[in-house]
Amino acid sequence: MQDQFQLHFERSGGFAAIMVQVAVRSDSLDAKEAHKVASMIENCQFFDGEIPESKPSPDQFYYVIRVLYRGQEQEVSFTDAAMPERYRPLVHYLSLKAREKK
Repeated sequence: MQDQFQLHFERSGGFAAIMVQVAVRSDSLDAKEAHKVASMIENCQFFDGEIPESKPSPDQFYYVIRVLYRGQEQEVSFTDAAMPERYRPLVHYLSLKAREKK
């Protein structure tokens, strides 16, 4: 059985200052997609990696990701400029999911 997870994603700021958000749960995805997202969560190292502190900046996107995975919960936030490379695939995926929601 796959690892269960819940993600909450917010993106704010940018030139238009429009906020988008989406929640994704493993039980709402097919098995293949849930496995793909769980792998992205693992690669982000939410629970053992450090992220440089960053504050919202004019004209940059600001991201907040909250994850519940394997009984642990974590929230991270960063701007485009401060985003660790390992988060880019998950942020891209969640940005697409947020657009689908519209």
